[in-house]
Amino acid sequence: MRRPEISRREIAGLQVDLYLPPGGPWPAIVLVLGALREGRRYPLLEATARSIAACGFAVLVPELGRLRRLVLADDALDDLVAAVLALPAEDGVAGAPAGLVGFSLGGSLALVAAADDRLRDRVACVASMGGYCSLADMLTAATTGTIGTAGETAALAAPAVFAMAASLVAPLPRPDRELLERALEESPDAPLKALARVDSGSMGLQARAVLSLLRNRDPSAVASLIGKVEGAAEMMARFSPETVAARIDVPVWLLHDERDQYVPAQQLRRMREAMAARANFEFISIRLLEHTEPRAPGLNPVRILRDYLPGLFGLVRFAHGPLKAVRRSLSRVTR
Repeated sequence: MRRPEISRREIAGLQVDLYLPPGGPWPAIVLVLGALREGRRYPLLEATARSIAACGFAVLVPELGRLRRLVLADDALDDLVAAVLALPAEDGVAGAPAGLVGFSLGGSLALVAAADDRLRDRVACVASMGGYCSLADMLTAATTGTIGTAGETAALAAPAVFAMAASLVAPLPRPDRELLERALEESPDAPLKALARVDSGSMGLQARAVLSLLRNRDPSAVASLIGKVEGAAEMMARFSPETVAARIDVPVWLLHDERDQYVPAQQLRRMREAMAARANFEFISIRLLEHTEPRAPGLNPVRILRDYLPGLFGLVRFAHGPLKAVRRSLSRVTR
């Protein structure tokens, strides 16, 4: 094990943490954060980055777009692309393609980035933990409590609902945007209830369309309401891995907890069905995580045998596969 040095600085105009073991140059891993207010200072994320770096990798953790404000938009994807392209120029970092390892929304963003033409030949593999497949599905779950064509029940945790609402509110004109952002921030644990109390009478057409979409509780009406919000349909497609998955030609590992309350496990099943014929996608379903964080099984021997031990094995597969793929990409470059 190598004790890494941590450099907190700017790369390609982005605030980043770069974890580097002594020596090098090392193959690179980019950790892709989800919608997380703590950003790259999240303790479990820092521990993860240190552990990976200690195994002989350069680990980059960039702040992306407005994800710390729980807003998903083009700036997050553009920042991720810029970070990956700039990384090989850093001292101690090998010039080989990097591995993208994403958590929650960040896992889905990593998949979208892997299909981006700007990163052609710059990505070695992708690993996504707790990511979604369809952003429209997530919106339906957030607003109606159901997901998928079968209408499965899906009660999302408040932070996931907040992120969906904040991302739709962010493009609105300033007065309407600020009013709705204040409502969300004043009630982060019940964002849809907060928006239901907002008087939309003086708002513009687009703000009223966004409110109608977020206030809707009928799953069959979601598609038509999305169509009334300028740019929303394009956003749903652009940031949905199912839309771009056919263009991802690097190895992919997808891991999901069956009881995830932030991103329903139905999303892993949907991706599995869509990519059934693809040999480079590996799907791992476990019962160990609280979304992306391990949870203790207690002293129940049944749970230890049924959930904990298989879950640990799944996590090992999820970690080992991408690291091995990144090392292979370096060996091909240095031959």
